Amino acid sequence: MTIDEFVKEAFFSNPEEMQRFEQLINLIPENARSILDVGCGPGVFLYLLKEKRKEIKEIGIEISENQIRYANNVLGVKVQYGSADDLKFSEKSFDVVTALEVLEHLPYEIYERACIEISRVAKSTIIISVPYNEDRGFIMCPVCRTTFNPNYHIRSFDEEILKNIFPDFTLSKILKIGKSN
Repeated sequence: MTIDEFVKEAFFSNPEEMQRFEQLINLIPENARSILDVGCGPGVFLYLLKEKRKEIKEIGIEISENQIRYANNVLGVKVQYGSADDLKFSEKSFDVVTALEVLEHLPYEIYERACIEISRVAKSTIIISVPYNEDRGFIMCPVCRTTFNPNYHIRSFDEEILKNIFPDFTLSKILKIGKSN
């Protein structure tokens, strides 16, 4: 499957994903003029945001060169190489910082630093999307016998964890979206 086929199937042809993106876009304050999407993948959220909120200057960071090329060349959104734990931007550079379906994948050391970095570059608003209260099942590799989560999720989130992720910010809303929230 090509990246183009994957993006069309996983996002543009998926009503639940499109609903999730729409609800996330609606959370962005009306006065926001800049946004950083951390771990933006192929840039679908930024593309949809750009269509709906033309006044917002958007940029994404991503570690996958393939997805960066797709975002820049196919979707026409600005995405550059970068890691969540080392954001190359000044303090309070963006009105809004998003990390959508990213934090649950980060190893401990990167997760801790990424949360600090996201807080550092956000002026006023941080929007994250994570699996809620996920019962993480594990599967075993038949070759090496290592167990792992099939979605590569390292952590699960609930209200208590969400309240404390970004100590300099106040949790204002938990929105449960989709069948699995």
